[in-house]
Amino acid sequence: LERSENQKAFLKAVGYSFFIRQAAELSSVRQIIHQSGDNFAIFNAAFPSPVAPRNTSFHLGEEEVPLLDDGGREMVMSRPTWEGDILKADLRYINPPHVLEVRRSLEDGKLVERVRHLAEDVEMRRIFRKVR
Repeated sequence: LERSENQKAFLKAVGYSFFIRQAAELSSVRQIIHQSGDNFAIFNAAFPSPVAPRNTSFHLGEEEVPLLDDGGREMVMSRPTWEGDILKADLRYINPPHVLEVRRSLEDGKLVERVRHLAEDVEMRRIFRKVR
């Protein structure tokens, strides 16, 4: 992770405590995406994190894909699809419930991940640099 934008406001909107929001600012996040046709595998690791590094595999159009966020809270990703050059999907936190959308795209050779909380109209951007 090179940098994040509006992370504290976003984490507050999804119910994370002040302490967790502060700790998230200090964490290091790594995301590796592999694609083979319509199949994807995303490796996520955050340090420090209460969650072990994890892989999420899915294919375009899949109805529901269970996953964990960087803090260990359960989520469901649904209906990943391409919108032009943007990989987008709906996200839903299980408890407490929050509805989000995620969009990933390449901009200036970097992966830009945008996650928007739809009800609160808050968006977090995370910009990842290519490491290999």
